[in-house]
Amino acid sequence: MVYAATGGNISAGGFFTAGQTVGPYYVAATQSGGKVSDTATVTITTIPVASVTVSPGSASLQVGATQQFTAVTKDAAGNTLTGRTVTWASSNTGVATVSGSGLVSGNAAGTATITGTSETQSGIAAVTVTYVPVASVTVSPGSASLVVGATQQFTAVTKDAAGNTLTGRTVTWASSNTAAATVSGSGLATGVAAGTATITATSETMSGTAVVTVTNVPVASVTVSPASATLSVGGTAQLAAVTKDAAGNTLTGRTVTWASSNTAAATVSGSGLATGVAGGTATITATSEGQSGTAAITVTAPSCVTSAGAWQNSALAAQTGAFEARFDATPNTANMDGVVGLSNGPAAAWTDLAAIVRFNATGAIDARNGGAYAAAAAIPYTAGTAYHFRLDVNLPAHTYDIYVTPAGSTERLLGGGFAFRTEQAAVSVLNNLGLYADVGSEAGCNLAVSSWTPPPVATVTVSPAAASVAVGATLPLTATLRDSAGNVLSGRSVSWTSSTPALATVAPTGFVTGVAVGAATITATSAGKSGTAALTVTLPSASNNYYVAPTGTDANPCTASAPCYTMQRVSQFLAPGDIAHFAAGNYSWSSAQGTVSASGTATARITYISDVKWGAKITGTGPCEITRNLGDYVDIVNFDMTGPCSTGLQQDANYGRVIGNRVHDLPGWGGYAGILVDCCRYIFTGNQVLGNVVDNVGPFGQTNQIHGIYVAGPNSIIENNIVTRAAAACIHLWHNSTHEIISNNVVANCGGSGIAVSADATITTADYVTVDNNIVVMNVASTAYGIYEWPAVGTHNVFNNNIVYNCPGGCMNLISGTQSGTMTLTAAQFNALFVNYTGDMTGDYHLQSGAVAIDAGTTACAAGVTTCVPGTDFDGVLRPQGRASDIGAYEWH
Repeated sequence: MVYAATGGNISAGGFFTAGQTVGPYYVAATQSGGKVSDTATVTITTIPVASVTVSPGSASLQVGATQQFTAVTKDAAGNTLTGRTVTWASSNTGVATVSGSGLVSGNAAGTATITGTSETQSGIAAVTVTYVPVASVTVSPGSASLVVGATQQFTAVTKDAAGNTLTGRTVTWASSNTAAATVSGSGLATGVAAGTATITATSETMSGTAVVTVTNVPVASVTVSPASATLSVGGTAQLAAVTKDAAGNTLTGRTVTWASSNTAAATVSGSGLATGVAGGTATITATSEGQSGTAAITVTAPSCVTSAGAWQNSALAAQTGAFEARFDATPNTANMDGVVGLSNGPAAAWTDLAAIVRFNATGAIDARNGGAYAAAAAIPYTAGTAYHFRLDVNLPAHTYDIYVTPAGSTERLLGGGFAFRTEQAAVSVLNNLGLYADVGSEAGCNLAVSSWTPPPVATVTVSPAAASVAVGATLPLTATLRDSAGNVLSGRSVSWTSSTPALATVAPTGFVTGVAVGAATITATSAGKSGTAALTVTLPSASNNYYVAPTGTDANPCTASAPCYTMQRVSQFLAPGDIAHFAAGNYSWSSAQGTVSASGTATARITYISDVKWGAKITGTGPCEITRNLGDYVDIVNFDMTGPCSTGLQQDANYGRVIGNRVHDLPGWGGYAGILVDCCRYIFTGNQVLGNVVDNVGPFGQTNQIHGIYVAGPNSIIENNIVTRAAAACIHLWHNSTHEIISNNVVANCGGSGIAVSADATITTADYVTVDNNIVVMNVASTAYGIYEWPAVGTHNVFNNNIVYNCPGGCMNLISGTQSGTMTLTAAQFNALFVNYTGDMTGDYHLQSGAVAIDAGTTACAAGVTTCVPGTDFDGVLRPQGRASDIGAYEWH
């Protein structure tokens, strides 16, 4: 058999081998001799691509750079195939593109997958494109000068190592001294205060800087007010200078120097206080940064009128607004009962005067406040001594502030926000100074009048700042107005509003009434300034009432018709919100019978109350405390307690209130106190001791461990208490006492010290303690302090506006606390303080009219404490009744 093929190769045995050329070919087979033959068709095809490999498998390049990729095709046996068509593609052409030959170009930072495809097979490579790194940042301008409040736009240019500018790069901006200049995210610098700052622009890891110099806006004008004033010899007028820039904006913090053109007539201090020296005129000049303003001062020679049983009058320019009147008055007789005052027209009777100061018949200076005379401080007068008076009169408001300066002394406030005499409550013009001495004689000299602007309201504070009231119940809120110096302002109108009248309404007097359950904000507004209180209106308590009586028995169910006898028994019935009523009469029980453990809740307290204050008289039979409470949120109210031990009422739980009790005559030794809070775990918090009387506790002066009120746990409040004749300290903090408030207490005749602030260093440090508005007098021990700190104490304790007197060991002995407004009384001031001082609970510790404690309190607290003085006094009278709260347990009214 003979074989032949049109392409490829065929062997003699008929084995066909394909050639290199694709296509169909014929194969012929012929029998020897050519007699028989046949043909077949053979088609030759290419070997298929089985894999594609792209190299390199990955590459990194910068924007604008290129990378050549190649693709190798192979068959299933791994043999390289040549001449095969390859197409190229990029998964992210925004980052990188690829040409038909596999050349990749970087377009933007990011990643892309490059794919080479042949026939149906593909291979890939990963490409990472990065920006050309920033090599330098240049800020322009390189420096700038600004005045406070002005701006300067800075720009930053980023470049690569070759100096080519790079665009679209992120730049952050910062100032080295934001107190001098700040810079925005876009490079806009703003001058804040005089000084220098470096402005830095950063891109990637490179930075550039510029220097900014900030200067104050220059003073363009100085205005002095008042522009003119008339002074008497020795009289003063406070001048004020206002500096402004060229646009008329007020500039603060600028240095002002003062000078007088005629110091023989008037001098001026560095603070602008002009003083009349002799009759004549002077120009007072205030200068700041080369600019000046002036005021004309006229000093009048002394002119005097004298009254001896007849009215004397001096006319003054008619005043219809706010003004200041200054004059000197000399009482020539002791206990003379003489007045000096302002009137509309000549005065012929005391009722003609609107604003009045008086040398009263008891030898003190006071002033008229509406229907009575009063004084913020006890200022005795001496016959023949001249007293300089300054009256700041707000005629539209019909109020005035009175300041008095005894000869050779310093000015003192006699009364603030006093109302005109009742008969002159509607007067609209004042044009006369009237003078009258009923006994002896009185001289008035150097009358001068100048303009005066009542200080504007700077803040309004509503107290309490947060409160709850039941639906249908009322609650009084008070608004305290202060000027920018923190002085309490009076005689100003206050408007009250409720954010949600459907839940709570508020009267013009500040009394709120609960309407429906919910929350409302109560706002007090005066002269555009506002303060708020958060009010929660709750459902009326659905309390159950239980009853205890001297005729009862503990076999009874403690109902009104079948009362029980002991506190322990009635406590077995009590649930949150319940009230146990104790009828008046005498009780006698042991410590166990006086121990209770039922707890209330924050919104449903348990109450044990003597329905008649001090009517339920409990005599303890021992072994020690008369009453001991172990339940949280419990009130113990209005009991009278006495017994053989040295502890009367013991509070060993959280958030208890001991209110209005009288604990007395506890002769026992050993320890602790008439009212003892936390014995002896030192963990109980949030307790309040309010408006109690504690007297004659322990062997007087013979031990240092038996106190009047003793608190050993944190966050307690001790207010409006009267504590006398405690064997050691009348009020003592110890163990875990910290963040406490001790305000408006009367502490007298203590065997040891008056108020002791201390803690056990192994437990805590007594810190952030507020001791405000207390009266501490007549302590007994030779080493007794009035108010003192004893280790361990912190640095944030404050002792404000306390009155002290007769402290053998020293009246204020502080380690690291700060004090302000402390008043150490003279004997005369002490004698004029209380209605009836006895040094025990039989005394009457209400304030006398004119007592130094009146309107002398404060509301300042330790750091972080917003409210630290009571809103009412021992009797429930609202505080304040005058321009500020009074010091002590009672508010004079």
